[in-house]
Amino acid sequence: MNTLPAIIEPSKNITLVVLHNPFSLSDRTITTVETSIDLSLATFLEQHAPIGGEQEYHASINGKVYAPEEMGNVFVVPGDYVVVCPVLRGGGGRSKNPLAILAGIALAVVSFGVSTAVTAAY
Repeated sequence: MNTLPAIIEPSKNITLVVLHNPFSLSDRTITTVETSIDLSLATFLEQHAPIGGEQEYHASINGKVYAPEEMGNVFVVPGDYVVVCPVLRGGGGRSKNPLAILAGIALAVVSFGVSTAVTAAY
């Protein structure tokens, strides 16, 4: 008997993870966004991430971290994993801050872990 292999349809969803507190990985919101078009990361976050105000944040696509000034130049496509994390500031300046560095590290670790866990689930 001749059988054809099953065709696996690519995902039409983008998985969005918003970390509310980078030091508490359980304090997060995970959402699946259905889309069929490519959007800039900035546009995607404006439409789907509950982030606003003066808070600075970093985001990653599939584990690659982008600063706010880069978000208009990179695009999310169906099948991507997007993780958003607030940047914590201490003191009064915008100089290098150990909390911001730790938040970046936490974002990288979580974005890798979430993409691995979600991929394993399917």
